Amino acid sequence: MRPKKFVAYFLLLSFLVMYIFPAKTAEASTSFKDISDSFAKEDIARFYQLDLINGYPDGSFKPNKIFLLQNFAKS
Repeated sequence: MRPKKFVAYFLLLSFLVMYIFPAKTAEASTSFKDISDSFAKEDIARFYQLDLINGYPDGSFKPNKIFLLQNFAKS
């Protein structure tokens, strides 16, 4: 699969998940200790609440760190 096509499918899936499962903003800032100033904190918290992603063992997510798909997807 070409990278642009993968990104397009990933974004489409992300928007569908966000539409079907709206975020609970009250719990958004309590998921990870380092996402409070991130522009994507609601989305990160939503994916965490849906059990699609997990953070690092120390309770952080490190939103500014470059990551691979293997680091992002929950196994």
